[in-house]
Amino acid sequence: MPPSFRGGVVQSIMSSSLKSSASKRLAGISGHINGSLSSQLSTSTTSTNHSSSQNSKQGESTRWTNPNNYRFWLPIQTRWSDNDAYGHMNNTKYYELFDTIVNKYLREECREKVPSMGLVVHSSCSYLQPIGFPSPVILGLGVEKIGKSSVIWRIGLWSTTTPNKTSPPTPESVVNQHQLIRDDSMGCIAFGQFVHVFVDHSSRSKIEISPVVRLGASRLLDENLAEK
Repeated sequence: MPPSFRGGVVQSIMSSSLKSSASKRLAGISGHINGSLSSQLSTSTTSTNHSSSQNSKQGESTRWTNPNNYRFWLPIQTRWSDNDAYGHMNNTKYYELFDTIVNKYLREECREKVPSMGLVVHSSCSYLQPIGFPSPVILGLGVEKIGKSSVIWRIGLWSTTTPNKTSPPTPESVVNQHQLIRDDSMGCIAFGQFVHVFVDHSSRSKIEISPVVRLGASRLLDENLAEK
């Protein structure tokens, strides 16, 4: 076999080897780039979702710490037994207050011959400042949404003060005959969500909200996001 031919074979083999190595390097580089881009896109998406979640929480806080979004008010005297070892009202007591104002409203403003049965399927509370006995508090009640068989109630909690000559009470801030007024200078103490699903008394299966309850809950809807 002529030497030139053998050289051609060697050249061909070397060329194939170089191409193969180059292809592997290119594939590796391509994979690295794609992986980096994928990682960046994933990080960007995660960052966007995190930012969106933060904005949503901030919007919720701004909305439900604003007393103008509540329509029904109830003053309550805190009790000695509400305080815990840290000298302030225990976190579990807030849920008792939420339950109290919702059911007071249903009994007094949504009177039915046979009271509807609402089961609590979700509740939450965001604590902003401590409070405790002997300070009286004022609860505000609003409605975020009314569904076919459910109501999302919203509750805010404020501390109280008494009017003085320099800051006379207004009809919006006075909530009882003792002239206790909402202490807006302190801001909202806590706010939360309370979700009722209405059910049949016997079967406990979901039913449509009664016209009486729907009308009563509608009066507390936030005007900006009312769904009727």
